[in-house]
Amino acid sequence: MKTFLIKNRSNFVILALLILSVSGLNADISELAKSHGHSNLYPTFFLATSLTFIYIIPFIFLTLYLKKRFNIPSPAFWMSWFFGLAIPANLGSLGNSGLSFILLNLNLPKDFIDNWGGAFTAPFTEEISKGLVVLLIALLLRQISLKSALVMGMIAGMGFQIVEDRFYIFQDLFQNDGNGYSMALERIASSGVSHWVFSGTFALGLIILMSKTTAVSKKQGVFFLLAPVAMHFMWNSPLDFSNIDTVYGTINWLILLYAFKTVDALPPEKALVNL
Repeated sequence: MKTFLIKNRSNFVILALLILSVSGLNADISELAKSHGHSNLYPTFFLATSLTFIYIIPFIFLTLYLKKRFNIPSPAFWMSWFFGLAIPANLGSLGNSGLSFILLNLNLPKDFIDNWGGAFTAPFTEEISKGLVVLLIALLLRQISLKSALVMGMIAGMGFQIVEDRFYIFQDLFQNDGNGYSMALERIASSGVSHWVFSGTFALGLIILMSKTTAVSKKQGVFFLLAPVAMHFMWNSPLDFSNIDTVYGTINWLILLYAFKTVDALPPEKALVNL
C-alpha cells in the first residue's frame, strides 16, 4: 500500500488540486451570481472592485522581482497564482463554518462567541488553507526552494485576499445597502499587512517542518509557522486600543522581514529541499 501511494503521489496531488480548484471556483462564481434582486448594481460592483488594483498591481511587480531574485521556477510561480485564487478562500470559509459549528455546540456564552469567535476560527483554518496550496504544489514538484516557499506563500495569501475583499465589497453592496466604494477603500487600507504577510511566513515554516532541511533550524520553522497564526488571532480578537492596526501591522512586517532575511542569506544549494 505504501509503495502504491508513493508511486502515485503526483496523481493524488493533481486530483486534490483539481477537486479543490473546481470547488473553489464554483463557490466563488455561484456567490457572485446571487444578485439578491439587485442585478442593476453589477456595474457599480465591478467599478468598486477595480479599486483593489491599487494594491494588486504593485504586489504583482513585487512578486515578479522576487521571482527573478530567488530564481523561482515559472511552474511554481504561476501555479501559486492560479491555485491561490481558486482554493484557499473557499477552503478557509468551509473551515470557518466547521469550527463555528463546533463552538456553537459547546454551549459557550453568546457574548464570548460574538467577541472571540473570529479569533478562534479564521487564524487556524485560513492559514492552513493558504499553506496547503504551497504544500500541494511543493509535493507535486518534489523539490522546492525555501526562498520559493516564502514567495509562493505570499502569492497564495494574496489570492485569498483578493477573493475575500471582492466578497466583502459584494456583500456590502448587494446585501447591506452600502455603496461598495467605502468597503473597497477599507480593504485597501489594510491590504499591506493582511493575508499575504501572514501566509508567506506560515508557508515557509510549514515547508521547513515538512522537509528534512538543516539549513534553517526546526525552532525557526516552528516560529515561522506559529507567529502568523498568533498575530492573526490577535488581529481578530476584541482586544482594541488606539493605533492597534499600526502596531499589529508593524509586528507582522517585522516577522516577514525576519523570514525574508533568513532565506535570502541561504546559498541556492542549501535553500533547496525535497518533499
